[in-house]
Amino acid sequence: MDWLIACIPILSFGLIPVVATFLGGKPVEQSMGIAFGSLAFAIAVFFIKKPELNPHIFLIGVLSGVFWAIGSVGQFKGIQYLGVSKSMPVSNGG
Repeated sequence: MDWLIACIPILSFGLIPVVATFLGGKPVEQSMGIAFGSLAFAIAVFFIKKPELNPHIFLIGVLSGVFWAIGSVGQFKGIQYLGVSKSMPVSNGG
């Protein structure tokens, strides 16, 4: 079951830029939408799996979220500049 949960980011990160470009908006708005969607998913998984949460784990999670948000905005700015068909093969291939 855990490997199915691990496959969700693989599938969603390939589809999210396509859907976000289709829906439109600025790169910051697209990134904010992804952040809120990820937060809702994380809260649901938190209550289902009930993981251990201590200050060290929380700090690492917040820091990784900040860097992820910065990278997400950069990716959407690149998609806005290049277009989905040129940028996604490079992004997914990396």
